[in-house]
Amino acid sequence: SVTQPDNTSWNYSGFGAITMMPSIQDGSTGDARCLEPLPSHASATLVATHPSGAVGTFNFEYIRHGISGTHVNACVFEGQIPGGPERWTLAIPHYYFVMSLGSKQIAGPGLQPMSWSYLYGQPLTEQASYGGAYCDGCDKEKSVWVINPDGTKDEHVFGVLFNYNDGRLLAKYRRDANDVIRRAEINEYVSEAEINSMPFSKEIGY
Repeated sequence: SVTQPDNTSWNYSGFGAITMMPSIQDGSTGDARCLEPLPSHASATLVATHPSGAVGTFNFEYIRHGISGTHVNACVFEGQIPGGPERWTLAIPHYYFVMSLGSKQIAGPGLQPMSWSYLYGQPLTEQASYGGAYCDGCDKEKSVWVINPDGTKDEHVFGVLFNYNDGRLLAKYRRDANDVIRRAEINEYVSEAEINSMPFSKEIGY
């Protein structure tokens, strides 16, 4: 709990697994190079109580998120102990697992209960073989959807292509309950080719 100067307090509680130990494959079924962990499931809930009595409940799920266009050669041979197994390392992962917000609810005195849910899109392309800085034929974006209490939807479009736009927020769309776009925000980023003509300092941190 957190007690404020007026002696009111926020209270926090939670349950479930907030960390996961992945289930590692042993390679007995085939190629043992850079095996992905076996699918695992975990969930966790955080409950935050406002001094007024309003309660926010946040539900998390352990979800795999893909990264598009990492190179197939990112699985690197590290060495082998004589008579022992080969050691390979995934130098550039094409996925990551993280506890992700799946839903949240708010309720309390004088409040109409409200609920939000979250859906995470995935790229259809992950590892690929290509020349150049990035995979031009791979998926470049994915959508994360927020379903609001009134039925409207917020679509957040993120870049997902390795070495190109991974992690950038590209656009946000507000859709009504009939899925019609009512508001659009488009983000544009300075390209690598444009950087030299921009007034950015070459070095920062003196």
